[in-house]
Amino acid sequence: MKNLTMENLTMENLTMENLTMEKSTMKPKMGSKQRGYTIVELLIVVAIFAAAMIAIINSSTDATGSISQTAASAEIVKLQGAVKTWRSSKARQNSTTTLSVAKMIADGTKLGNYTTGVGENAYGKDVSLTASSGGVDWTMVYTTATAGDCIFHKDSWANSDALGTPASCAANVLTLVFD
Repeated sequence: MKNLTMENLTMENLTMENLTMEKSTMKPKMGSKQRGYTIVELLIVVAIFAAAMIAIINSSTDATGSISQTAASAEIVKLQGAVKTWRSSKARQNSTTTLSVAKMIADGTKLGNYTTGVGENAYGKDVSLTASSGGVDWTMVYTTATAGDCIFHKDSWANSDALGTPASCAANVLTLVFD
């Protein structure tokens, strides 16, 4: 096998045997420098960066939703317990038919950050409490941020014995009727 150079390159000596390259010819010369990255390399880096940013944004959005849902779930249970305690003490005074966040607070019940129920729940929305005319059951209307949040809470109350009727959603408004 002979080495082909520009001087001895002719049609006669172009054979498969002569076209193989030696390993030493594949290495860059010692003094040469790489000038930069190719467009393909830059596009790959940008694509990887974009995919990572999308994943981070999606996970932070999901985490924020989960935090609000968790806080709201705890808040609903806390309100349920507070109403149950308030109603049992008021039952002795025969005045269970008047029920509201403001009434409970006026009677000395501690409801965390609640003062009126307007714009104060875990989603920054409204919550209202009302009793039936007979005073046996009562209703909590809890406004969530989205219809998806409402469905999440409705589903979490699906098997509850505390409810007199199944939980329901109308858009982003959850209605719970307790016994």
